[in-house]
Amino acid sequence: MNGLLKFLRTTIIGGLLFLVPVVLLIVILEKGFVIARRLIKPVVTHLPDVPMFGVPGDTIVAILCLVVLSIIAGIIARTSGAQRLVGWIETVILSRMPGYTMYRGMVGDMTQGMSSLERSSTAHAVLVRIEDAWQIGFVTDTLKNGDLAVFVPGAPSPLSGSLFFMPKDRVRESGLTVQDATAMLRRIGIGSGERLTR
Repeated sequence: MNGLLKFLRTTIIGGLLFLVPVVLLIVILEKGFVIARRLIKPVVTHLPDVPMFGVPGDTIVAILCLVVLSIIAGIIARTSGAQRLVGWIETVILSRMPGYTMYRGMVGDMTQGMSSLERSSTAHAVLVRIEDAWQIGFVTDTLKNGDLAVFVPGAPSPLSGSLFFMPKDRVRESGLTVQDATAMLRRIGIGSGERLTR
């Protein structure tokens, strides 16, 4: 029962962490597309209305405008002034929005933790026995009594999971690198038959 509750908790949290940025991206792109179509409407009326691959000309021009604006925004975002502006917006405006600080902190902590895991020279991917199943885990440390600290992530988002302290007999080598294991989790196991043997 505890295993099922942990599975549900990590799955729900992982799903939310995966969905929230995706939904926000979709909403922003949709709004940007509407604005781009309005802005280019006076120009497009002077161009011949020739659909390409069944897509209206104004839609193609709007998409190209969004791509160009994204490239420009990406270049500007790398500057120190833009980073200071984003920091100011987060501090003055976004931090006052309910839940933003908590969400930002969770995502920041988890992404930093995953980056640390991937850069670590000692952490390695293993298979961990949890009840009657084997799960992908990452050994992050060894305790003085010989037990292992193992982070067991969720799928498809390996950013959330649970930390277990367990004896070595419940852990076996996976033959995967940390990067291979996280990629396998993101693909929800697709292709694991070729890479994983136990």
